[in-house]
Amino acid sequence: MNLHETSTVKRKYMSNKRTLVTFGVMAALVISAAAFAQTPLSFGLSTLNLIESRALMSGNVDWEAQRMELIRNAAKLKSDQDVLPYLGEMLLRLNDNHSFYILGDRKLNLYQLAVLYKLKVDSLGVVTGLGQRFPTELKIGDRILEFTTDSGVNLTLQRTGKPLQITLPSLLDRSSGFSVEDENGVAYLKVPNQIGNQTQEDYYESGISALEDHGEACAWVVDLRDNNGGNLYQLIAALSPLLPNGKLLALEEKKGQPIMISIDASGINFGKDRVIALRSRTQAPNASTIAMIVNKNTKSAAEMMAMIFKKLHYRVYGEPTFGAVGYQTTIPLRKDIALQLVTGGALDESGKLQEGAVVPDEDDASLQSVLVKMKQRGSCQK
Repeated sequence: MNLHETSTVKRKYMSNKRTLVTFGVMAALVISAAAFAQTPLSFGLSTLNLIESRALMSGNVDWEAQRMELIRNAAKLKSDQDVLPYLGEMLLRLNDNHSFYILGDRKLNLYQLAVLYKLKVDSLGVVTGLGQRFPTELKIGDRILEFTTDSGVNLTLQRTGKPLQITLPSLLDRSSGFSVEDENGVAYLKVPNQIGNQTQEDYYESGISALEDHGEACAWVVDLRDNNGGNLYQLIAALSPLLPNGKLLALEEKKGQPIMISIDASGINFGKDRVIALRSRTQAPNASTIAMIVNKNTKSAAEMMAMIFKKLHYRVYGEPTFGAVGYQTTIPLRKDIALQLVTGGALDESGKLQEGAVVPDEDDASLQSVLVKMKQRGSCQK
């Protein structure tokens, strides 16, 4: 073998060696990436990225600080479930009163409980602060171990090292039917909460029927106190006899274009899509004869309904609402974990996103007082 042949063989050897080294490095990187992709830390970081990109109120969170906190505690994260307390605290920081995560088929979680009852709960489930709005038997230092929502909200606690069972007061009116009372010509409509075992059509047809059965009323008071919202379109459909044709409310996703909700003789529209078709529409009464009463437990879609009434120049009485004006999107994360995330909100009369509570036109939470005022507005016979 001459010098040229020796050199050629050497170059081929070195080339093959570099190829093997490069392949080995690439394989190691692929394996490392695959391993990282399966870690609880990567699950947490990717979920933070998703929430930052989709959450309507993401500007309220210091995302770099949240990522660093997860990275610092990576060694403690043994499973995806261990990430959830960090996500729960972060979702509270969005301050939209409406975002939470779901485990399995449960529709309520520890951090939503904290929002509903105005509690402060740390990542270990320990109660660190109590709100004055809804007094409960909870005490600071209690650790919430588990809870069920089959009949009320039943908590299993650990207090001073001992287990304890308590039931939180119900915040939801579980009545399923619309009821109308006639107060000297003023029709008073109590709007019930939407219940899971009730069909969409049953709900809104019940409301339409109740309104049309009292078509001779000289004025209307719609009561959305303690109403926790639900499907906005069902709520609009139920009250459709009181609404005129035309644009009702604009919704906007984060960094998106507003989409208008409107109503016409045939039904309710969301953008170009018909979301609910109505059998018939009756003409709405004079705006001056329609009012709504709300309170601090009026939430979500019920708050958007109050915004619609204000836009139509119907009178809104009561007290500032709960402050959860937004609509949620369910985003699956794993087979048994999902986010219920506020991704869009409603635009107020000035075209800006409504943040916080809807403030009534008049601070009058007395139903009897409101009925008297509406009787005067409706020129009802005495």
